[in-house]
Amino acid sequence: MLLDSQSQNSDSFAGVLSDAGSTTVAQLLLDARQAIGSDVGAALRCIRQAASLLEAPSQPSPVSPARGGLARWQAERIKCHIDSNLDEAIQVSDLASLARLSCGYFSNAFKTTFGQSPHTYIVSRRLTRAMELMTSSSKSLCEIAIDCGFSDQAHMCRQFRRATGVSPNAWRRDNMMMSALATQQ
Repeated sequence: MLLDSQSQNSDSFAGVLSDAGSTTVAQLLLDARQAIGSDVGAALRCIRQAASLLEAPSQPSPVSPARGGLARWQAERIKCHIDSNLDEAIQVSDLASLARLSCGYFSNAFKTTFGQSPHTYIVSRRLTRAMELMTSSSKSLCEIAIDCGFSDQAHMCRQFRRATGVSPNAWRRDNMMMSALATQQ
């Protein structure tokens, strides 16, 4: 179970959230685990709050561009392009062309703006999309992996386990159980 395997590891969402965010999510899940036996409502509130933190963008849109970072129009154009093309191969050179920058300068500006490399950001967006598909559809993990731009199911499973600490199947099963509990309330 997700809560048992990650009860001592607050870095389980490090690929998706900042350090503070992953600590908060881990604490909320620990609280839910403790409350599930005595107060299902409180446990569900903790889980919903953790889910809302996971659904929120990991990096807020910059209000003003950081020195050496991307301009707001560039950041928005890049985010839009990535989100609409997750099922395809996304090259840094293509992203740099969209921003009208050289590849080297783009990579540094991207990291300044988003706090992570383009590759890490793309993988985290793909994992977020995979989580959405796992909870909202009955597609197989192989179909979800291809729909999210992973080369195959094994690639998605490795990335998913690296980011969350559990397999996609276990994560899906646990979320289905929690949604079943929520509908009973």
